Amino acid sequence: MELLINELMKQGADRRKLVAKAFGGANVLPGMVTAAIGDDNARFVHEFLSTERIPLVAQRLGGDKAVHVRFNTDTGRVVVRTVDGSRLPQIVQAEASYWRSHLDDADSSGDITLF
Repeated sequence: MELLINELMKQGADRRKLVAKAFGGANVLPGMVTAAIGDDNARFVHEFLSTERIPLVAQRLGGDKAVHVRFNTDTGRVVVRTVDGSRLPQIVQAEASYWRSHLDDADSSGDITLF
């Protein structure tokens, strides 16, 4: 996020005029009750923008449904719609299968934190 802000300023943006719109942060994966990643992401967005004093002028954060976001860079207009979750089980299964097939390739000696 800081890199984005810095790049905007390099391109001539006035930091005092920056505003933000945030969408997503849903907990879309069933069974991820203990690791509410969407909640963590939404909390990060709020804290970061507050720290940077960037107003959050529009948002749709949280819930348990994925969203599709269409953002018009010319007008700033955003259209957000809930995504039909009917394919989610197939996607989760495909990702799990992919990771299982690559377990032998993974180096398990280090630690990693995902957020």
